Amino acid sequence: MRNRESLGGLAITVVVSVLLVAWLFDLASGHLYVPLQYGAGGEVLVECAWIKTIAEQGWYLRNPRLGAPGEQHFHDFPLADSLHFGLMRVLLWVWPDWGTVMNAYFILGFPLAAALAFITFHALRVSYPAAVLSAVLFAFLPYHLFRGQAHMQLASYYMVPPAVLLALWLHQDVAFYRSAPFRLTRHGAWAGAVGFVLGSSGVYYSFFTLYLLGVAALPGFPRRLFWSRVRHALIPAAAILLSLTLNFAPSLIHMHRHGANHEVAARVPFESELYGLKLIQLLLPVQHHRAPLLRDFRAAYDRTSLLVNENSGSSLGILGAFGFAFLLASLFLRLPHGPHSDLLDALSRLNLAAVLLGTVGGLGTLLAWLVTPKIRAYNRISVFIAFFSLTVIAILADRFWKSAVRVRMGKAIASLALIATLGVGVWDQTPLTAWPTRQKSIEDYLRDAAFFGRLEASLPRGASVVQIPHMSYPESPPIHHLRDYEHFRAYLHTRTLRFSYGAMRGRYWDGWLHDALSKHRLGDSLEALAAVGFHALLVDGYGYADGAAQIEADLRSRLGDPVLVSSDGRYACYQLWRLVEELREKYPADSWFKVRDYVRSSPLIRWVGFYGSEGTGKDTWRWCTWRGEIHIDNPVPRPQVIAFDAELLAGSEKGCFLTVEGLGFAESYRLDPVIPVVLSRRLTLPPGRSVLRFKATGPELRAPGDPRSLVFRIIRPQFGLVSPGVTTVPNPLLGPRIVFAN
Repeated sequence: MRNRESLGGLAITVVVSVLLVAWLFDLASGHLYVPLQYGAGGEVLVECAWIKTIAEQGWYLRNPRLGAPGEQHFHDFPLADSLHFGLMRVLLWVWPDWGTVMNAYFILGFPLAAALAFITFHALRVSYPAAVLSAVLFAFLPYHLFRGQAHMQLASYYMVPPAVLLALWLHQDVAFYRSAPFRLTRHGAWAGAVGFVLGSSGVYYSFFTLYLLGVAALPGFPRRLFWSRVRHALIPAAAILLSLTLNFAPSLIHMHRHGANHEVAARVPFESELYGLKLIQLLLPVQHHRAPLLRDFRAAYDRTSLLVNENSGSSLGILGAFGFAFLLASLFLRLPHGPHSDLLDALSRLNLAAVLLGTVGGLGTLLAWLVTPKIRAYNRISVFIAFFSLTVIAILADRFWKSAVRVRMGKAIASLALIATLGVGVWDQTPLTAWPTRQKSIEDYLRDAAFFGRLEASLPRGASVVQIPHMSYPESPPIHHLRDYEHFRAYLHTRTLRFSYGAMRGRYWDGWLHDALSKHRLGDSLEALAAVGFHALLVDGYGYADGAAQIEADLRSRLGDPVLVSSDGRYACYQLWRLVEELREKYPADSWFKVRDYVRSSPLIRWVGFYGSEGTGKDTWRWCTWRGEIHIDNPVPRPQVIAFDAELLAGSEKGCFLTVEGLGFAESYRLDPVIPVVLSRRLTLPPGRSVLRFKATGPELRAPGDPRSLVFRIIRPQFGLVSPGVTTVPNPLLGPRIVFAN
């Protein structure tokens, strides 16, 4: 900032943002240690758990209090959010309370977004009153409010304005370096720094910025200017890619050591359309608008239209929609020349490119099918579109301001006009009922804190608690009224207890728990749960159609009455340590630890590329396409031998050829659709993960009404331990077994 007016404008921007946050979220009600959106539950709780994990463990990737009897490792879900988690770590040094820090960082996102937008507008030579207007509107986008604390990292989009500035500089041929000898210019150093920080602010915003940098270089094609722009674009692009690589490094190392996890963050190409950007949603009024007529109109659209999901928060508001329409019109109309004509031309090109990438069936869908489906929620580029649109508002307001101040009383009149415009914009962009009431969040928090505090007081320090119904982590569908991540409530309000929830989907302990806690065998698994070290069993009634009445009746018959029940009847806790005592009395002291080790040693079977199990009567089978794998996890540090028996049939009447390889053998078979080929092998499993690979060549079977490609099927697959490791276990419940994850 070069003058006092600009510094004053920045201060006004920050102060107005803070005051609006306090008004919108009723901060005067107190209880700032209660997350503002705690009453919404669901994804808000996983954000809470990340912050609490950082507070307890120093970082979010590992938590020994989750995923019992193992521990949670989050490496299988690579994130590039070190900027956000690092700032949360800093805030935890000031306020060592996860709820307070969650609120502080979310609130901080508003003035940060406004401040960096203001600085960007200043760099684009927009007068400070106009910059204040658009900067505050950008901070209070509907996108920000609807993401809320459920998507804290996406809601913290304050690096978007500097990212857009890089693309605009590139379009305007601002030099990022000087050659002979090579050295960065002032703009180049800024571009590298912004790129590096941006690479730690999330994959989506980094990806969109790389795309826009590429678009910014295109207007120079096919002249030499194009290659010059490309070379300059490499500076921020390389900084972004370097930062992303450093963020992903722990996950990549973990996957190299422990194998890839195909079940976590599994994406398919059609999701790029499901979560794509819809042009009409940019222009529609915000959901739950303050005006009844607009609110009802939006509700009617959402109720009767397709593909309405997280993209509902992409509304630009009245002013943003005007700026968006202006940019589209400027592509076809010759605008009068002015001080910002080149800037408007660049914005219109970038805006069109953003729409083409994000729209349903657009370039994003093409990338999902041809490159990778990992980027799927292209509607999130709407925050870039919003910044383009509000930059237009800033330019128009700048022209109005500079014209008004030339006449008598013009400055005062223009100030009142801009303040009124800001008021209308904020009124229009901020919905009436987007969040649960503050009072509901406080009541839910205090109720949970009271119950789980009593739970911790009733159990030994560091005790392990198994939570039912079992829910895999992350990204699981709801089970009756139990939403994803709701099991985190217990962890959030305790200090030393360990919980089964949080075992990473696709890894050993998630499969073990899934198998042990399936409804039909829970009663038979209580001894195994006790043997692996669980002290208590916590039932969440929301996960059962009957409120857990039947399963609790079964548990009472085996374990007695619950030791603790929540005031609303949702939770009931049953003790397992009596079973532990029974087992210790049952086995000699010298064999008890062998029994515990044996229960933990069950190999885990996972089917990758195969369809789900089917069957009629005694026969069961799994169909497969041309490629499939069986993953077998051996959790103990010694080899184990299993017997694998199955029959193989082709799908098509023409038959097919199949190769099976892995674990020291490779065999090929000519499969027939009628006469099965018998596969019988003894397999020695080394510690860790082993893979059997099936590769078929031949025609597929196309069944009427079945969209699948059915090339071959494996019939009655059976796995059994041959050398279980413990031969003196008399209890059949702890006998040799194989765990099937799916």
